[in-house]
Amino acid sequence: MAFSQVTVAANQIDKQRLGYQAISLTNFASDTDEPQIAAGSKVEIGGALFDADANESITGWAGIANSSDVYIHLTVSGSSVTASFSTTAPTWDTAKQGWYSGSVRVIGGLYKDGSGNYARKWLYEEKQVASVKRYGNGAVVLADDLQVAGAISGAAGAAAEIGAGGIKVGSGDTAWLRKEIEIGDWNMDSTASVDVAHGTNVAYLRVVGIIIRKDIDDPDTEHDEISPLEIGGFWGSYELDYIRLTRSTSGAFDNANYDKTSFNRGYIVIEYAP
Repeated sequence: MAFSQVTVAANQIDKQRLGYQAISLTNFASDTDEPQIAAGSKVEIGGALFDADANESITGWAGIANSSDVYIHLTVSGSSVTASFSTTAPTWDTAKQGWYSGSVRVIGGLYKDGSGNYARKWLYEEKQVASVKRYGNGAVVLADDLQVAGAISGAAGAAAEIGAGGIKVGSGDTAWLRKEIEIGDWNMDSTASVDVAHGTNVAYLRVVGIIIRKDIDDPDTEHDEISPLEIGGFWGSYELDYIRLTRSTSGAFDNANYDKTSFNRGYIVIEYAP
């Protein structure tokens, strides 16, 4: 098979570079130092390609209020481009294949924190929906839920934290793991205690929580779930391989409301060191 010569017209090349952005910022990883458009950066704006042959300062920072999300705007004037800070967010321009505010190309942004610092610098990496921001300091922010097929791991000794009213796990530099274990069948009226395997090294146990379910397990009633730590019962001990749950004689759980079998009596949630 022979190859034939391909002739590429200039307008075809222009179409291929539509939306092109090869931008770097100075001080990208710093949350305190002022950024500039780094020399060597290139960007297409409105059909023309522009090249920064030296570091380009970005104007307008003083006019931005503290604690504001800030965007980096590139405005064309003749054959030159001026970079400026703005609080005006862009939208995706399908015809131009880039993030624009009118005719102004927007390449990324940062955050002006409460002290006026140049924090959380980022550059657009995606088209149409800006769902991910990768900050210069290594942090990654998602605009929606994170779904993974495998495990999420971190550096050894790093604490795990879920924000916005979630759960912070760990103490100091030690991250704890969490496990939910079903208690299984337990007629509490006739049987005083039950042993439930915890499946971990007992020396690593740090927190144990217990929920007991009543036979009538209705989430719309107040008696749906009762902790044995609260009313008339307790969990007595943990051993090498199991946690022993014990209810008090004549206590709140020693009656026919807790005698159902073939029924998961509740849950044990443990937190333990890895």
